[in-house]
Amino acid sequence: MAVDVVSVVLLGTTVGIVTTLLVGEPDTVVTALIGTFLPALLLLFVIPVAGNGASFGQRVVLLRPVGPDGGKPALWRTIVRFLTGAGGYFTLLTLASVVNGGFEPLANLLFFASGILAIRPEGHQGLSGLIAGLRMADVRAFDDQDVPSLVSGKDG
Repeated sequence: MAVDVVSVVLLGTTVGIVTTLLVGEPDTVVTALIGTFLPALLLLFVIPVAGNGASFGQRVVLLRPVGPDGGKPALWRTIVRFLTGAGGYFTLLTLASVVNGGFEPLANLLFFASGILAIRPEGHQGLSGLIAGLRMADVRAFDDQDVPSLVSGKDG
């Protein structure tokens, strides 16, 4: 979770700086979209849907969410995980910037609840995994078809 949050913030900040340098200071809506929502959507939703279900941060720490059958999570589970986890947090922050209507306290509550549940020793699934019905698995436990060769260490 921490790697995902930091990654979204770094990507959003970088895109915001580049945008400002190239076209000048964008308005609040554009800033919120390119600096918060779109990086979160890319790193926390698009990458998991396109890949094995793991977000960028989960890939870094060699974790992968698995559904009840032990395979890649269904699309609806990925959507639920996005909305109830860091993706929901960044979505609420975007809405707070754009609409200015009480979304920031909701974002803070989601962040706090996710943080508390992330430190639970059982399963490390966090709030989003718990609600989506997912559990975390070590990618090194999967066979070679599911694990990149650099991770498995079996290539010479």
